[in-house]
Amino acid sequence: MFRYNVLLAILMQFTFASKISFNYGIIGNMKTNDALVNLKDRSEVFNGDKIRINIGIIKNTNFYILYKDTENTYSLLYESSRNINDNKALDTLYFTALPWNTFEGSQGEETFYLINTYDELFDMKKLLARYDNAPMKAKNKLSKKIEKLLNSMDPDAVENISNLTNRLDKPIVGGVAFRGDDDNSLKPQSLIYECIGASGIAFQKIILNHK
Repeated sequence: MFRYNVLLAILMQFTFASKISFNYGIIGNMKTNDALVNLKDRSEVFNGDKIRINIGIIKNTNFYILYKDTENTYSLLYESSRNINDNKALDTLYFTALPWNTFEGSQGEETFYLINTYDELFDMKKLLARYDNAPMKAKNKLSKKIEKLLNSMDPDAVENISNLTNRLDKPIVGGVAFRGDDDNSLKPQSLIYECIGASGIAFQKIILNHK
């Protein structure tokens, strides 16, 4: 019985450790009416509209925002490596990963990959470093490798990774403003969604239609 209990405790600890989740909000400041709106997958944006991405992650995890523009060019917008010596009291860290940026240029799909992991993504960073310094012909080949790597993390492409996206009905305790004074208003710091992952990775792909 003692051995069984020890084995069960180890198994439960491993299962819990592999679970990971983060909160996010993609806030748009629309040029037409200067209003703050919640942007989600397949939302429409136009030249002059602004976007801001807010994140809440478990302390001592890694977070990345990879971006693919309308010309299918990749870039790493944000990277935060875990700091195991972080003495902050909160278990969750809240920050703005992408400050206000304005859409301009060609129309098409603006794609954002939000990735939260326990392990640092060294292979992805090396691949992106090669991509940044590569000539155009080599970039086309490397972009296919980047796409393949992203698909290996995407729960829509890989069956054994669980990923759910839910509307947060209530604010999370963390000292930040998640919404305005009522449920229909937003603030620049708002977090609206939760991405729940498994196997040590939470992955969310957001496409905005740039009209």
